Amino acid sequence: MTLGLFIGRMNPPHNWHINTIEKAILENEKVLILLWSPIVKDKDKNPLTFLERKSLLEKYLKNDKKVKILELPDEKSDLIWTLHVYKRVCDNFPNISKVNFYFWDKENDSAYRCIKEYLEYFFNVKINFVEISRKKSFVGSLELSWTNFRKLLREKKFDLAEKFTKKEIFDEIKTHFKSLFF
Repeated sequence: MTLGLFIGRMNPPHNWHINTIEKAILENEKVLILLWSPIVKDKDKNPLTFLERKSLLEKYLKNDKKVKILELPDEKSDLIWTLHVYKRVCDNFPNISKVNFYFWDKENDSAYRCIKEYLEYFFNVKINFVEISRKKSFVGSLELSWTNFRKLLREKKFDLAEKFTKKEIFDEIKTHFKSLFF
């Protein structure tokens, strides 16, 4: 069985996140999305809780039975964080032998760096690294990032912000999380 693994804050999810998840669903028998939750609560950089982000993704994915979404708390130690990733993979998919790990950039993706550095701890799982570049991903003149997405929402530039994510997710943000962004 192959497992697609995708790790990110997705606060909120934008088109690159969704497109990568959709690719993982097409290419794997199961998909595990680990929503990274920071140690320090910061309403500016991390306005949505784990449950709110999970709900946005589940509604968009229509509770696809192929997909499991779990929280991944941040850790001060990269090794401990990586062991949490390993534990979530093995505890939830005990018969897994191959993991396709989707990430965005070898230089800047901290999840990639941690897993690559501590790869020997995934001793019974073969990890295939799948880079899905976000470089040259723009909406208008803005790079596709959750920082720019949040900024547009807060500046009430909804026509442009709406292009950062799927309609269902944008509508949920407008309806349920208005106080965080608008």
